[in-house]
Amino acid sequence: MISAGEIWDDLAATTDLGALRDGWYLRRIYPEADSGIFVALRQPGAVPALLVEVDSTSVGLVAEYPSARGFELYPESVIPGPRGRTRLCLVLADTRYREVLEVLVNDVSERIALTTGESEAVRTFIARLRVWQSFMRKHGVEGLSKEAQIGLFGELLFLAANLVDRIPAHDSVDAWKGPFRESQDFKIRGRCIEVKSTTAVPPIAVDIASMTQLDETLVELLLLCHVSLVLDASAGESLPELVGRIRAAIQIQDASALDSFNSKLMEAGYLDTHSELYSSTRYRHRETKFFEVADGFPRIAARDLRDGISECSYTVILAACTPYGVGVSEAIAAFLGE
Repeated sequence: MISAGEIWDDLAATTDLGALRDGWYLRRIYPEADSGIFVALRQPGAVPALLVEVDSTSVGLVAEYPSARGFELYPESVIPGPRGRTRLCLVLADTRYREVLEVLVNDVSERIALTTGESEAVRTFIARLRVWQSFMRKHGVEGLSKEAQIGLFGELLFLAANLVDRIPAHDSVDAWKGPFRESQDFKIRGRCIEVKSTTAVPPIAVDIASMTQLDETLVELLLLCHVSLVLDASAGESLPELVGRIRAAIQIQDASALDSFNSKLMEAGYLDTHSELYSSTRYRHRETKFFEVADGFPRIAARDLRDGISECSYTVILAACTPYGVGVSEAIAAFLGE
């Protein structure tokens, strides 16, 4: 399907500016869908929007309409009365978010088109907007920071190198917990791996965000994985390239797992519309080391804190972890329970 951005541009180019009236200039998409789905411009101002037209009874149970810095949502009566028709109007609220809104509209409209019945369409619409509301609250429009890019690259590299081709795609994607800010980045039935990535050469230390991150008493098995990367413009791989490689591998195995992977990417703050921001930075994999977090490991757990301290972050010197080193094959086999 043609993207929302292309439709907005086309509507703006083909509208007779001399004959403009206030209101909606729209084009229907997914005509086979149970509800009316329209990409639109609102005049005055040529404000981009998505309109979803349904029976008024379908919107009666909506208690609160989600909004964010980039969009607002409100109902608009088309045919008055309890048996009338209502449009749910998703409208750009900040011009800085136009590209993000385009991705949002493409995503939401595709999901609405797959629903059966207008009530389900409304529920899907609201639920998906709440996901995007959370994304905009956490990530904004600037894209990932350099530190977040490195962290995400390391997690995805671990996923690509050790899980995607070794266990079913759905299981490998499900094991990735990093986007949800859980204590560890990967988890399978109580066995956990925390991935830390650095670009310093030589790597010296890694930062630990909380006292639960390396507390092995809370899980069955806990491994620290250090991914050493080198910035290499000529021979490295960019974050968008790595994302594309994993998507292709998942698609071959299980297309249904791809939707879950893409949702987790968004939860992590990654949008394809930002790919140009990341394409010029390329990373070459230098080395991956695993360490088993066991008694004596250089870490801080809850039992180590004095009264009056509820949380802490700290730095671990990698050289101090050497006695706890585990081979890659052994580490992955233990993590997978093999």
